[in-house]
Amino acid sequence: MSKSAPYQWAPHLPGVTEQARRWRVQLAPALAKRLPEVHLAGWRHDRVPVFVREHAASHPWFVRLDVAKFYPSLPHAVVRQQVVAAHRALFALPGESWAFARDTLPWVDALLAHSPAGVGLPLGSSMSALVAVCMWVPLALALKAQGVPFLIFADDVLLLCTSQREARERFAEVSEALHALGLQVNVAKVQSGALAQEAFSFLGWHIKGGYLGVVLRGWPALRRGCAVCARGLHQGRWLCR
Repeated sequence: MSKSAPYQWAPHLPGVTEQARRWRVQLAPALAKRLPEVHLAGWRHDRVPVFVREHAASHPWFVRLDVAKFYPSLPHAVVRQQVVAAHRALFALPGESWAFARDTLPWVDALLAHSPAGVGLPLGSSMSALVAVCMWVPLALALKAQGVPFLIFADDVLLLCTSQREARERFAEVSEALHALGLQVNVAKVQSGALAQEAFSFLGWHIKGGYLGVVLRGWPALRRGCAVCARGLHQGRWLCR
């Protein structure tokens, strides 16, 4: 699906795909170990309902939000700072890794150089996806240290809280953290309330009154996927993972 301005598409940089693959090989296991709540390497299809059911009794309030124009709004100085901070935090390093500075940061700089205004992360690059994940790492680690259940997928965030008061506090905390990065919450899409009463959607799942289902507009794709799986099973092949 194409996106119009202010979104930009990454230039073709020879070697960037291979370098992104090497970085991902390092980053994905560390993220899976320290922050499985942040999506990178893939989640099970039932990640959202399992998460909600697991925490609903102890954290019956939710805040669902997303970032307005996440990719085109990122200031380059902040991007580089967050990438370094994420690497240090995930690998528990006292300072910047010399190898990381030599092998990865130049590619990040080359990607950002495509936006001469000093703002914006181009779409369409495997390197961009890794950089975008790094933007969340310091905040995600802070939330986890406070015992807050959460999920982050690209620019979408779901927080579960113990009370309405905590939900307001967490929303303010995340909003302030994003503002410090030069980002803004998309206020029009913010949803908050009690899981047992308020309905909301997150990553294709519709949650209402403690019940969970697939968002209706996702039914055609779900049916097609099920049909493919059924044909594969009939032919003795496992196509679903």
